[in-house]
Amino acid sequence: MSEEDKHSKSEQPTEQRLLEAGKKSPPAHSRDLTSTVTLLAAILAISWTGKNMLTTLMESSRKMLLDIGTFQVTTLTVHKLMVELIVTMGMVLGPVMLSAMMAGIAINFAQGGIVLSSEKLTLNYDRLNPLKGLKKIFNMDAGMEMLKSTLKIAVVGYMSYSVIRGQTESLTHLSDRGIVDIFDFVSKLAFKLVVNSCSILLILSFFDLLFVKWRHKQNLMMTKQEVKQEHKEADGDPKVKGKIRRI
Repeated sequence: MSEEDKHSKSEQPTEQRLLEAGKKSPPAHSRDLTSTVTLLAAILAISWTGKNMLTTLMESSRKMLLDIGTFQVTTLTVHKLMVELIVTMGMVLGPVMLSAMMAGIAINFAQGGIVLSSEKLTLNYDRLNPLKGLKKIFNMDAGMEMLKSTLKIAVVGYMSYSVIRGQTESLTHLSDRGIVDIFDFVSKLAFKLVVNSCSILLILSFFDLLFVKWRHKQNLMMTKQEVKQEHKEADGDPKVKGKIRRI
């Protein structure tokens, strides 16, 4: 699309244009918001079920160590061991994976739903064009993605530095503590870092969603000729004429 065509698109998208776009892809989805909410849900699930996860792993490990002396390698025992390992991993990771999946589905529906389009599966030779690939790299969307990535790294990095700097004295005397105290301190510090990072990323993701919505609307803008042509085609449709007569 030339610059002249872009500037000539001064008309708001019609209902038909919005309907066609909605069939092909979701209205405006922020991948940053989806990934951040999913990650935050997983972290919260770990914090809520962390003790149960640790208890389950310890009990499973203790049982395996007790049985190792009498364990005989046969098809039946190996199969039983594999089943126990799968069940244990399911009990440990199940709540986390389920929380992340439900959060991902919920945030996608909140942004406009999930659209399954067959057009993404069809072979499009334009995607193999290296010139069009370069245009995708050096365009506004690519520049915005680079800016967002740089901003996220800078903000999260500074926040992490501030949190760790506030714990400098505790970190200095960490070697004087016992293993349990060290594990408790490190886990709490890591949880604080992750939650703070996710909170900042969540705020940035909402701004990203606003940009995505604005960019999506700009891409659907129409020229006056396109609007006239669409109205002309709609007026020429017998079904539309029949509805107008009935009204």
